[in-house]
Amino acid sequence: MSPSGDQKRARGWRGHSSGQEKSRCPRSVLPKLPECSPVPSKAWEDKLLESLNCKVLDVYRQCVGVQQESNLGTVQMLTIIEHQLDELLENLERVPQVKIEQAEKAKEKERRQRLREEKAKMQKQLQEERLQRAQARAQAEIKKKRGRRLVFRSRPPALKTKEEPENELLDKEKEEQLFFFT
Repeated sequence: MSPSGDQKRARGWRGHSSGQEKSRCPRSVLPKLPECSPVPSKAWEDKLLESLNCKVLDVYRQCVGVQQESNLGTVQMLTIIEHQLDELLENLERVPQVKIEQAEKAKEKERRQRLREEKAKMQKQLQEERLQRAQARAQAEIKKKRGRRLVFRSRPPALKTKEEPENELLDKEKEEQLFFFT
């Protein structure tokens, strides 16, 4: 009887120190609980433990490194990761605040520079796309227009209403008074 593929994969993690073997872990976070049975089966528990072991092994390799790997269990790897995390936190507390602020400033400056470069890269790409479209338009066939050109009708001039100034009305009234009453 040959072992199944899952068992081969689980055994394949131990003893390999090459970086090529990192992607063997299945990408599903946790296997889903079967809907038909309220109590998880043994196979489901085995899958769950295997996926957790893969995740812990990935974190262990990132934190500790591949060179120290031996046939460690999941709990042992977790304790080593925890001890390493405690050491790093203690070392961080010992570092002067000024150095931490300088490191934060440097990281922020690096992040801004990276964003600036990405923005310049995007603008350059957009400019190249515009240039390509303009080149395509320039090389396209010229469409000659046929027939009479459409001309829009102009609006007629607005009618200006002449308003008689009030002075003229007063002058006419005075004239009439002088004419009729004198």
